Amino acid sequence: MECDQGTFDYYGLLNKLVLDIGSHNEQHEFHEILWTRLPELKTMGPEFYDTLHCQQSWVALTATFVFDPSYSLGTRLENVTQVAECATRPRSEHMTQDLGPQTDEALDASPRLFESDLLDKLSRVHHLTPLIINTPIIVGLLFYSLMLNGVAFMLFGLVIGYLAWTLTEYFSHRYLFHTIFPLPFGLGPRLQFLIHGVHHIYPNDPLRLVMPPLLSVPSMLIALTIIRLLFGASFAWPVLAGFMVGYGIYDWVHYWTHYGQPKSDFAKQVKRLHMLHHFRDAEKGFGVHAIWWDHVFGTAYRKGDTPGSKAV
Repeated sequence: MECDQGTFDYYGLLNKLVLDIGSHNEQHEFHEILWTRLPELKTMGPEFYDTLHCQQSWVALTATFVFDPSYSLGTRLENVTQVAECATRPRSEHMTQDLGPQTDEALDASPRLFESDLLDKLSRVHHLTPLIINTPIIVGLLFYSLMLNGVAFMLFGLVIGYLAWTLTEYFSHRYLFHTIFPLPFGLGPRLQFLIHGVHHIYPNDPLRLVMPPLLSVPSMLIALTIIRLLFGASFAWPVLAGFMVGYGIYDWVHYWTHYGQPKSDFAKQVKRLHMLHHFRDAEKGFGVHAIWWDHVFGTAYRKGDTPGSKAV
């Protein structure tokens, strides 16, 4: 590994098909810049980026990652200390002013959570993965429920399911994610760290901002079981579809609150509330996208409130 280089870029034709994800170093250093402007960043700072090594073939790199056991999603972390000591390359002031603020690289680390390489890989996920997996399932559920129940009942079930998700989002975040349960063998703190604490310690880890299938699939199966018990077999399908729509919106909004650039006043408020939850008071602001429940249940932020002290 080069002393001053922990990640490598790819600028080939495939890069445009995947939203310039190959502009890895640029994205790591300036997280809040839109992907469409990453090539502009490279043009503005050739003295910083043209001298770096880059990958020549995405296909060859993918094959190496899959078949070479010496590479994994945590490979870069093995050299994070060396990279941090060597990464003293200055940034131009005009680049920062024109393209947005920088993010502390220490917050970008993606820590290893499991000794098992397989489990550790499964604990990380690209933020588009839930959208790709869930969209065809939701469409299929809606089509099936339309044939069983008709338009009116399908829409009604969709609304019920969405509202059920928003309550699940709020109460899970408040009472599950932020609670250290008194488990034997000291497992309580470890469990809380795995399901949520790690996100508060590494809030900008881009691979753990949405729920991986390792957790989302069992969660949806549990939701389906409960929904069928409450609503019956036929009406369960549109309710489940609405529940999954709510989950998809939650995942996307959560990722966006960490990496998006809000334009409207409402969007700025949503992001501000989540940042307050992370960096001011973790005992308030449990609704990520369903922010209204904080007002209903008394956990909304108010000016002058004293921050809480419970586990994050």
